[in-house]
Amino acid sequence: MWDIDSSLSNVQCEILKKVALGKKEKEIASEISLSINTVKYHKKEIFTKLQVNSVGEAIYKAVKFDLLD
Repeated sequence: MWDIDSSLSNVQCEILKKVALGKKEKEIASEISLSINTVKYHKKEIFTKLQVNSVGEAIYKAVKFDLLD
C-alpha cells in the first residue's frame, strides 16, 4: 500500500498535532518557541516523510497509522 517513513521527530509530531487542530504556522511557532520558518521547514519534512502534498493528507495518514500518540 503506502511506503511510509514514519520517523517523525517529537517536534514534527507536535507541529502536526497543532496543524490538525487548525492552528496557523504563526500560532504554532509562538506556542512552541520556534521561528515561523522553522515551523514551515518541519511541515515540509512532515509532508516528505509521509509522502503527501497537503495538510489533509498528512492528518489522514497520521491518524490512519497512529503516528500522533
